Amino acid sequence: MLAQNNTDHSKSPLNVIISVDVELWPNNWDLGHTEFNRCFNKFIHGKTISGNYGLGFQLEQLKEHNLKCVFFVESLFSGHYGIGPLQEIVAQIQEAGQEVQLHLHTEWLGQRALP
Repeated sequence: MLAQNNTDHSKSPLNVIISVDVELWPNNWDLGHTEFNRCFNKFIHGKTISGNYGLGFQLEQLKEHNLKCVFFVESLFSGHYGIGPLQEIVAQIQEAGQEVQLHLHTEWLGQRALP
């Protein structure tokens, strides 16, 4: 016989941290400007034939449901492709009132532009 559990869980909230990795992964490290934009649109903006389901969509869903999220942003790509796209990502997240934290993929270090 199973023991009966009389715990009322409706009075004890479940604390959950929602997190999202924000990163892009090109098929080729030496992308030209056009190919980089395609990759950025695919991995950051989530552009598909059905619509955009990337960062902007995620931020809208969080706002609609009054949720907070931690966005772990991979930043090392900016050493190869410039700081502008990284600034765009961070600004969009911060303007939505969400948290930005650092997320690194050291594979990008070999692609970093030298000073």
